[in-house]
Amino acid sequence: MLEELWRDARHGVRLIGRSPGFSAVAIITIALAIGADTAVFSLVDAVLLKPLPLPDAARLLAVHESVPTLGFVTIPFSPADYEDFARRQRSLEAVGAYRSTAYDVSGGGGAERLKASVVTASLFHVLGVPPARGRTFTAEEDRPGARVAVIGYGLWQRRFGGAPSAVGSKLMLDREPYTVVGVMPPSFRFPVPGSPFNGDAAELWVPVGFTPTQKTQRGSQYNYSVVGRLRPGATVAAAAAEASALASRLEESYPSEVLEFLHGGHLGIESTPLRESVVGGARTPLLVLLTAVTLVLLVACANVANLLLARGASRQHELAVRAALGADRWRLVRQSAAESLALALIGGAAGVVLAELLRRAALLLVPLELPLADRAALDGRALAVALVVSLASALLFGMAPGLAAARGPLEAVLRHDARAGTSKRLKRALRAFAVLQFAGALVLLTAASLLLHSFVVLLATDPGFEPQGAVALSTFLPARAYAGRAEILAFEDRILSALGSLAGVQSAGIASDLPFAANEKRAIVVEGRESRTVPPMTVQTWVLGDYFRAAGIPLRGGRGFEPRDDERAPGAAVVSESLARRFWPGQDAIGKRFRWGADTYPWLTVVGVVGDVKDGALGGEAGPHTYTPLRQEGAREIERFLRSMNVVVRAASAPRPLAGIVRAQLTRLDPSLAVSDLRLLAQDVDRVVAPQRFQVTLVGAFALLALLLAAVGVYGILAHFVGEQTREIGVRIALGARAADVLASVAGDGLRLAGLGSVVGIALSLVVVRFLRGLLFGVAVYDPAAFLAAPAVLGLVALAACTIPAWRAARVDPVVALRQE
Repeated sequence: MLEELWRDARHGVRLIGRSPGFSAVAIITIALAIGADTAVFSLVDAVLLKPLPLPDAARLLAVHESVPTLGFVTIPFSPADYEDFARRQRSLEAVGAYRSTAYDVSGGGGAERLKASVVTASLFHVLGVPPARGRTFTAEEDRPGARVAVIGYGLWQRRFGGAPSAVGSKLMLDREPYTVVGVMPPSFRFPVPGSPFNGDAAELWVPVGFTPTQKTQRGSQYNYSVVGRLRPGATVAAAAAEASALASRLEESYPSEVLEFLHGGHLGIESTPLRESVVGGARTPLLVLLTAVTLVLLVACANVANLLLARGASRQHELAVRAALGADRWRLVRQSAAESLALALIGGAAGVVLAELLRRAALLLVPLELPLADRAALDGRALAVALVVSLASALLFGMAPGLAAARGPLEAVLRHDARAGTSKRLKRALRAFAVLQFAGALVLLTAASLLLHSFVVLLATDPGFEPQGAVALSTFLPARAYAGRAEILAFEDRILSALGSLAGVQSAGIASDLPFAANEKRAIVVEGRESRTVPPMTVQTWVLGDYFRAAGIPLRGGRGFEPRDDERAPGAAVVSESLARRFWPGQDAIGKRFRWGADTYPWLTVVGVVGDVKDGALGGEAGPHTYTPLRQEGAREIERFLRSMNVVVRAASAPRPLAGIVRAQLTRLDPSLAVSDLRLLAQDVDRVVAPQRFQVTLVGAFALLALLLAAVGVYGILAHFVGEQTREIGVRIALGARAADVLASVAGDGLRLAGLGSVVGIALSLVVVRFLRGLLFGVAVYDPAAFLAAPAVLGLVALAACTIPAWRAARVDPVVALRQE
C-alpha cells in the first residue's frame, strides 16, 4: 500500500510538472484563497479564540453596576459601592478596582504624557501576574498620598535602559517624585484594550488610595472598573446571582436624597466573564469577515475543480486506455486525488507566505476598537489551520474530477477517437461549478455593496462641526506647578493669548472634551418643568476662549461666551439645537433657564444655541448637549476635574504646518509641560469611521477576488468548450452561419451560467445579509440598490470573460477546422 501511495504521489507531482501553465493557475488560485483565509483566521484567533493574556483568564470576571431607569445599562463602580461589594461578596477569591488616567512623566528623557491606571493593591493579586522585578503594591500603600509606582516593561527600557537599579529609583509623575517599586513583564497588558470602560492599556500603575469621603459617599464618582477572580469550584452563574442580590443590599446604604434621584429605579450589579466584556463587540464584524473569506475559498475550490474537470475531459481517452490495460478505476481516482493533494499543499505553502503579507496589511487597517488584534500571528494554530484548509480544499476540488474518472464511460470513449469531446456528465459538472462560483461571488458583492453604501452614507453624515483646518492637542496642568484655580485659569489664558497671536491662526479655544469623546453626562432640570419623573441626561462640556469658532461648531442663535462670563456674572450656558427643540419646542431658547439634577446647583441662563455635535459614533444620534464657561466654575471642580484640557486651533490656511508651531509655543510657555495627542481634528473623523473602513476594505477585496476567480473560471470553461467544438463551429460557418451568430452563441452560454449563478446568489444573499444588520448605517438590509448593483457588476464581468472565447470561436477558419478530419 505504501509503495502504491508513493507511486501515486510521484505521479501527481509529474502531472503538475507536465502542465506548468495549468498548474500555475491552480496553485495561484489556491494560494490566494488559503492566504486570505489564514490571514483572517489569525485575526479571529487573536481576538475571539485565544484566552486573554492573563493567567487562568477563564476565572476572571468583569463586574459593573447599572441604573437602567436613568439610561445607564452598564456603568463602572463608585468607590463606596466597590468597598462594600468587595467586603460582602463570597464567590470571588479576590476583587480589584482600577481607573484609566494619564501622567506627565518628566525628568531625564524629556516630558511625555503616558497612559496610566490607578489601581487597588489587590488588583495585581486578582490578575495573577507577578512582576518581572521588584514587587507590586502592599495594602499599606493603598492610601491617599502614597508616592509609589509600578512601571511597564517598555517604560523601563525607554526611561531606565532596562537597568536593575530602576527599582527603588525616583520617577517624576505630574512633577511629583514617585518611587518605582516594581517592573511588570513584557507580556503584561492591563487594562486589556477593548474594555468598554477604562480600556486604555497602561504603561504605569499607581495606588488609587480612596479617601475616607470616597469610601462613604454614595451616588457619585462611578468611574472605577472592577475585576474579580472566581474561587475554585465557583461558577459564573453563581457569582452573577450573588452580585445581583448584593445590589439591593448596597442600595439600602444610599441616602434618601440619592434614592429620590433614582425615581423608583434600582441599582443593579452584574458579573460577566472578562473576556466577553472585552471582545464581545468584535464578534459580529470578525465573523462576517470569516464568512466572506470562506466564500472566497469555496469559489476558489470550484475554480480549481473546473480546471481539473476540464483537463480530465481532455484525458478521457488516456484514462480509457489505461483502464483497458488493467488499471483499477479506484487507482485512477487515487492518482487524481494525489494530484489534487499536491496542488493543494503547494498552493497552501504559497498561501502561508501570502498570509503573512496580508496579515501585516490588515493590521495597518485594524481600528483601535478591535481589541487584541496585534496578537494576530502565523503561529502553530494558524499554520495548522492552513494545513487543514489545504487538505479540505484538496478534498473539495479533487472529489469531482476523481469521481468523474471512476464513473466515466471509459469503454465508450475507447470506441471513439480522442476527439470525442467532453461527456455530458462532465459538462454538467463544469457548468454546476461555474454557477457555484458566480453565486459565491454575488453573495460577497451584495455584502460589499451594502457595506460600501453604508460607508458612503456615514461619511456624508454631518458631524456637527468643521474638522478641516483645525488642530487639536491634549495636555494636563499638574497640581505641583498649578496649585489652584487662579493659576490654572491664568496659564490657560496665556495659552490662548500665545496661540491667538500666531500668524495664520484664526481662533483658539479650550474644552474639557472634544466631539466624539464626551466624558461627562449630567441630569438636567428645566425651569417650569420640574417633576418627579426621571430627569433627562445631557452631555456637559466646559469651554474657554473662542472654542465654538475654533472647533467649527456653528452658532444658531444668541451668542457664545465672552470674557464677562466669569465667577461674578450670572450663570450662563450654551445649548445644542436638539436640547432646545426638546425642552422649548417652537420657542426661543435664549433666556430660558435650567440647572443640574440636584437642587443645590444654581440656575443657568441660556445665552446661545449651537448646532448638534456627534458626541459618540459618527452614525449615532446627536443628543442634548450643554456648554458652560470654565471661568464660572469653582475651585473644587477646576482643581479636581478640569486640569486636563483639550486645545483647538483653527488655521487660516493649511493646518498641518501649524501643528509643530503650536507644540513649540506650549513648550515655550512651560518646558516641562507634556503635549499629547497632537493631531488634525479631521483625524478624529477618520478614527471614528475606521471600523467601517476596515470592514468595507476587506469584504470588498474578498468580493473582487471572488469575482476575478469566477471570471477566470467561466473563461476557462468556455475556452475549453470552444476548443472542443472547433470542428462543429467550422462546419456551421462553412454552411453559412455568421460570425455574429457564433459570437452570440458562445457568449450566451457564459451569460446563462452567470444568470443562473445570480439567481442562486440572490437567494443566498437574502439569508446572509441579515447578519450585517448591526453593521449598517442609513441603509436597509435589503437595499434594492445593492441587490441590483451586484448582479449588474457580475453580468459585466461575465460578459468580459466570455468575450475572448467567443471572439476566438467567431474567427474559426472552416477550412482549418474541416482539415482536422
